[in-house]
Amino acid sequence: MSPTTKKATSKVVKKKVVAKKAPGKKPVAKKAPAKKSAAKKAPGKKPVAKKTPAKKTTKSTSAQSKALAAKKAKQLKLAADKKKKLAQQVAAKRAKELQAAKLLKIKKAKELKAAKMLQAKKAREAQLIKAKKLREAKELQAKKAKELQLLKAKKARKAAAQAAAKRVAARLKAQAIAKAKKDREIAIKVAAKKKAQEAKAKAQAAVKAKREREIKARIAAREAVVRRKAKEKAMAEAKKLRDQEAKVKAKEAEKLRKQREIDRLNKVEADRVARREAEELKRLEALDRKKNSKPYAGDLAFLEELRELLIAERLVTAAQVADSDAKAEEMLVDRERLEYDDEDGSSVASDIERDQAKEYAAQLRLKTDEIDVALARVADGSYGRCDECYESIGRDRLRFQVPVFLCLKCRANV
Repeated sequence: MSPTTKKATSKVVKKKVVAKKAPGKKPVAKKAPAKKSAAKKAPGKKPVAKKTPAKKTTKSTSAQSKALAAKKAKQLKLAADKKKKLAQQVAAKRAKELQAAKLLKIKKAKELKAAKMLQAKKAREAQLIKAKKLREAKELQAKKAKELQLLKAKKARKAAAQAAAKRVAARLKAQAIAKAKKDREIAIKVAAKKKAQEAKAKAQAAVKAKREREIKARIAAREAVVRRKAKEKAMAEAKKLRDQEAKVKAKEAEKLRKQREIDRLNKVEADRVARREAEELKRLEALDRKKNSKPYAGDLAFLEELRELLIAERLVTAAQVADSDAKAEEMLVDRERLEYDDEDGSSVASDIERDQAKEYAAQLRLKTDEIDVALARVADGSYGRCDECYESIGRDRLRFQVPVFLCLKCRANV
């Protein structure tokens, strides 16, 4: 289809739509201009529609069907694009949902991991608490065992004392029994001899009775001494145990007193350290304020006066530097001239003088740098503050010594 035919077809479709909107007008009457325009675009060719009216209707019908087909194809294409776009949106939505589900799954995994870590941490803390309680229980048990051991030792010593007393009593009893047996034997012998020696027996009986009484008295005295010694020994053992217990209690009391004294001293030391740290902090804050202080920042006239003095001193110093450099150069020229005639040693003296001139020029340059630093401090208002103690330097010293960075006190300590 030629471009002319396409244009005619589009015009026919447009005019048909207009005809539908405004009924009562014949669409055939409006198709003629389209044909005329086509004829104008292709001059020299006679339109076939004018010759045969029946063929004109057939062409318009075919153009309309083509336009409808193109419209349907366009609608189908739009529907396909819409469907494709809808499918893409659904796929994107599904992808977002999958991504959200994946992120939720990762979040849940992280929460589960955090819960596990928290549970493990709690388990470790519980284990540490359990170990601490077990250790404390062991220490308490050891302490109780030690106390029980001391009590057992005390009871054992008491039982030993009682056993010793019993052994002494048994020994005395055995001695008494043996003595009684011996006495009975003696009595039997005396009774046997009594018949033969009645007179002598009476005398001997009296002597014997007296002797027996003495022996019994001695035995009773020995028994009393033994009992007394046993009692004294038991009392000594009891006193020794009481002394040991008192020593243990005294040691514990002394240990407790020392611990309290150590705690008191630690508290005193902690308070002293805290006070010292607070004082040091205050001192550092005051020092920092001094370091950043500008003693004459409010007196602009005085700072301007100092700036003029510094500038004048710098000009004088720069002139002295130039003069010293020129003198050194002049001495160098004289040195070259004197190298050929050095019998009197004047070249050595010239070298010394030139070195002195150079050293003096270096000192002057250092002073120039110090003046520049002082001018910079005048500009920011910090000139007049001592570099050592950060206190303000006196006005008279600032006026009559240019430049100056130390107060009189700090300068005297240098």
